[in-house]
Amino acid sequence: MGDDAKSLMGVWVLRSAYGERVDSKERAFLFGENPRGVLILHEGGRMAALITPSLKRNDPPPSPKQVVAYSGRYRIEPPNRFVTDVDIAWFPTWVGSAQGRNFSLKDGELHIVTDARPVEFFDGAVGVGVLTWAREDRAAAGGAGGGRQPRRLRVAPPKAPRAPPAGQSRFRVLPLGSGGSVFGTIVKVPSSF
Repeated sequence: MGDDAKSLMGVWVLRSAYGERVDSKERAFLFGENPRGVLILHEGGRMAALITPSLKRNDPPPSPKQVVAYSGRYRIEPPNRFVTDVDIAWFPTWVGSAQGRNFSLKDGELHIVTDARPVEFFDGAVGVGVLTWAREDRAAAGGAGGGRQPRRLRVAPPKAPRAPPAGQSRFRVLPLGSGGSVFGTIVKVPSSF
């Protein structure tokens, strides 16, 4: 891959996303005002993207129409376009399609505009998706995109195993490939385990 591809490679965190009608410039924020997302453009030529609304812990899951998840092999089409040949996607109609994106890099941000197409939330009028991404390392450092930091996972140290209550045994499910059924095999583990 050339210099354009090398400048795109990496992990990107979503800063903004909206749909825009081509004829009227009307905007729709399908994922809300503060969407969450990650875009991975791997040096081996694979990309993966996931976009969701910003939800709180107790919020109900988003509508299926508010989630974008897909992956495939990508290629650069000079001067400023990449196309992903989708092989897995949340939207089944995307599988086998070529998803084109025009891009520009400015001030450490990746700006993407999707190919124009009829869009359901514009009642079938032609629209584009407009997305702004910041490199994950810059986003975490408060760089591009206003300093909003991605939430970090906290990993708790493992807990020591508890002994089963008196008179009960401990069981373990062994994964497939260990001679079990499609659901695995349940074996009794000695109480000294």
